Amino acid sequence: MAIAEATIEDNLNQEKYQHYMEVLSTWGIKNETAAAFISHAYPIERFLDPHGKPIIERIDGSKRYRSLAAYKLSMGIGRVQYQSGGELKWKAGGSSTSRKALYLWVKFQVIMKPNLDNPKIAKLHDYYKNGSSQIVEGQTKVFHPGKGDQRVMRVVRRLVEALFYELIED
Repeated sequence: MAIAEATIEDNLNQEKYQHYMEVLSTWGIKNETAAAFISHAYPIERFLDPHGKPIIERIDGSKRYRSLAAYKLSMGIGRVQYQSGGELKWKAGGSSTSRKALYLWVKFQVIMKPNLDNPKIAKLHDYYKNGSSQIVEGQTKVFHPGKGDQRVMRVVRRLVEALFYELIED
């Protein structure tokens, strides 16, 4: 084992990261990806209100999930608005290091060599292959996750959201 890998493992074995490592291990996420994830997600409490609950803002009859949006931005899969000339556009915002680590993990562990014995990975793999469906006005509509890298990043988004809700569970 290289010195850097040993250092990462020693740091991840600290008590303060125990809960994070338990959640990540249920997904089969190993130390290198876990280190990239934890470096941007710790402490999860900074995304919550003083009572430890996610911040949800209600505006004009709709909900804005402020905690989840800030968390996704720190993971590198948030969206930021920018102006180019006279038009407003959206682009990926946040840490590219975390985004790349999660992208590679999904690419290899969910798409190329999925461990379908793990129900969490199997669910992400199914979303990658088949998309999602919702019942709209009594009819089932199938929503496909896109093509190529866009499809992979939508699976990453699903993973990050699931990890957020698992980390804030009591």
